[in-house]
Amino acid sequence: MRILYLCILLLFGLIVSDASAGEVRTVKLADGSIIQGEIVSLNNGVYTLKSATLGTMSIEESKVLSITSVESTQMEIQALQQQIMRDKELLDIILPLQNDPDFKNAMEDPSIMEAVNSGDMKVLLSNPRFMKLLSNPKILDIQDKIKK
Repeated sequence: MRILYLCILLLFGLIVSDASAGEVRTVKLADGSIIQGEIVSLNNGVYTLKSATLGTMSIEESKVLSITSVESTQMEIQALQQQIMRDKELLDIILPLQNDPDFKNAMEDPSIMEAVNSGDMKVLLSNPRFMKLLSNPKILDIQDKIKK
């Protein structure tokens, strides 16, 4: 079942990696500050954040510890999981991935599995091994089937 969860997070990463704008997020900074606002963009390692209380600001990506939207993220992951579990064709593609060498390596990587277990997409999307999985033809095929 861990392979299923990893695939769900992979697909979620593909789906939401370009869709972070427009939703209020909680941004935790390295100095302990917490800011809530809409992520307008990420360009050249700098987030542009629009906060209702602080206005529009620029924050260097290196100063960001995490960006979360727990309620919506959890709901989206659950919806994606339910969609996959109802679709035998998708399950037949996903389950054999546990024998794929790239997936095996990813599942043996403690940093990837820690991020998977905590649902930390920022860590996953910054991990080269995880990012390699995003270009896996089987994952791209699964993504195409989910979009239909």
